[in-house]
Amino acid sequence: MALAFLPVHVVPAGFEIINVGTSGQLEALFQYFQQEWLPATTIPLWNVHGVSVRTNNHLEGWHSRMNKRARKHHL
Repeated sequence: MALAFLPVHVVPAGFEIINVGTSGQLEALFQYFQQEWLPATTIPLWNVHGVSVRTNNHLEGWHSRMNKRARKHHL
């Protein structure tokens, strides 16, 4: 879901918009998401709105270069 890219205060409204008309297995997924990940206390844990670095690719690259220099795969 693209909810992670919305501002935290807009996430519940965004969820309601994409939840309209869901049924079957998709409805079960939305119910799970609403119970586990939509409470206001958990949204900041997974929300990445305004976060410039969202991956660890730069760290993976650094470790790869260090391993090549050390000629080992596991330091």
